[in-house]
Amino acid sequence: MRGSRAPPLRPLGHQEPEVDILFVLVPLSVLMALAIIFGLWWAVERGQFDDIEREGSRILGND
Repeated sequence: MRGSRAPPLRPLGHQEPEVDILFVLVPLSVLMALAIIFGLWWAVERGQFDDIEREGSRILGND
């Protein structure tokens, strides 16, 4: 079979270039999680979830 050779062996400790993206993705995911937590905290503090039953019955009521 032509062209089906195994890739060359690399020395131990050699870091693949694809691993470098983790240095961007991990902090980005932590920042996104903090933003979501902050947004939920902000909504609770502003009273967004105080009376959710009234809005549901208001939509169903006759005008």
